[in-house]
Amino acid sequence: ENSKIAFKCGVLASACSNSASYILISFLSGAPLASLDREMEVFLNQMARYNRIRWYKCLIPITNATINLSGGKQRQLYDSVLGYEDDEHNLNKAFEENDMMRCGIIVTIQMMGNFIFRNTDNAIALLQKYETFFAPRPMAQLCTVFGTFYSGLLAFHIFRETQDRHWLDRGIHAMRETETWAREGC
Repeated sequence: ENSKIAFKCGVLASACSNSASYILISFLSGAPLASLDREMEVFLNQMARYNRIRWYKCLIPITNATINLSGGKQRQLYDSVLGYEDDEHNLNKAFEENDMMRCGIIVTIQMMGNFIFRNTDNAIALLQKYETFFAPRPMAQLCTVFGTFYSGLLAFHIFRETQDRHWLDRGIHAMRETETWAREGC
């Protein structure tokens, strides 16, 4: 609702920010994929119409994840973002542009997907990148919380497969952070 009001009043930055936040929270909270995809289509069209490319790029990984989870078909992208449908390309560009929000969204969504589909090799590479890149940099709180949660789940899964103590320690650390946030109401 906030997004509709902001778009109607011409406050495009707030409208796009609210739209992207709503979609991210809905996706991470388990909203039904079909209805989420329909809402995302509306927001992506509005972002394209008003040339809000940064926010559009933030939603592409969520679009890709809904396609992977539901078996849907790839959507037609706005011309200015062609090539960004590849999450790895989108992530590399976000790193180059120092767009921590987009990096956080992409990495969090990738961790979630790697956990769901048990892609251990991809998960190991992603977690190593996550540890080295994001440790010294702040991310949006939502991405930090979900990123830590999924990195912990992945670390425990990898530990079960490899018995490498590093992954157990990583999982325990993530679990403790998550417990602290739960106690503090984050």
